[in-house]
Amino acid sequence: MSSGAALLGLGLAAVGVVGRMAVPAMRGARNAVKEIAQAGAKDKKLAAEAAGKVMPEMPKINTDWLPKFDMKFYDKGGFQAEMSRSEAARTLGIGLSSPPERVQAAHRRLMKILHPDSNGSEYLSTKVNEAKDILLKKKKTGTKA
Repeated sequence: MSSGAALLGLGLAAVGVVGRMAVPAMRGARNAVKEIAQAGAKDKKLAAEAAGKVMPEMPKINTDWLPKFDMKFYDKGGFQAEMSRSEAARTLGIGLSSPPERVQAAHRRLMKILHPDSNGSEYLSTKVNEAKDILLKKKKTGTKA
């Protein structure tokens, strides 16, 4: 029991020593921030030099080689009131003329992510199930696509 008290005392002493070192460092940081603010924060480089701290130049990155994304391939959002075959195919991420095996594989892949038992969305899992039923012709649709 006495060794536990000794360890507690040593721990508290270590916290006190670290605290004594941290307080002056914090005062110095606060003074540096005040100097930067007084030097005029309009030009950060000038303010940093006034405080004795020089900020490194950020390199310019050429982004011309990055691919440009065309948003015309993405849906504008939302589901139709009654799901069509084309919307069902887009929901599952497959083509309209995909074979039943591909429909089932896409359904299984999405349901692993969206199932409510695995913290998924009940609404989206219902839509994925509806899309599978439409593409496998288990459910009739009112609109032709």
